[in-house]
Amino acid sequence: MSSFEAGVLSVGCKTIPSVSPPHIYTLNEIERSGYRVTAGCIGTIFALLLITPFVTNPSGVQSLLGPLGGWIQTTNALNSNAFLPTAGLYLLFSLPYFFFVPERRIHAPLPVSLQATYRGVLSTIRHARSYAGMGTFLLATVLYTNASNTAVANRSLYGREVFGMEQG
Repeated sequence: MSSFEAGVLSVGCKTIPSVSPPHIYTLNEIERSGYRVTAGCIGTIFALLLITPFVTNPSGVQSLLGPLGGWIQTTNALNSNAFLPTAGLYLLFSLPYFFFVPERRIHAPLPVSLQATYRGVLSTIRHARSYAGMGTFLLATVLYTNASNTAVANRSLYGREVFGMEQG
């Protein structure tokens, strides 16, 4: 779920105009954002329901798939059984995007210098006060959102190393 949440802004903001028909543009951004988050949550629950048997009951899934289930491990590293089904679901749900979303025309890349990049960041920080709530947003993003995404992504490693939790 955290992976979905981390990608919502970067993907959603770039693709909404090319995916949504013009009459949907009248919805306010909060509604569209809510629809994206809801779809992502439903997709995550759906994926977890489909993938859980590969980790919790690998022998049953292997016998169900017959000769196609030869890649499923039944003794150790059971979590690795989730990789191929996850990749397959990702491909399956990405296909409509690949086939039905028109690509935007790509312009020639602009030259970028490291000095100009840092100058832009410093300019943004200096002018943050001229936009209502911008400073709070930037501070919250750095202190809360990024920290939260990092914590969620590393919670299993933390639990195993700090609390001695076993995989199982």
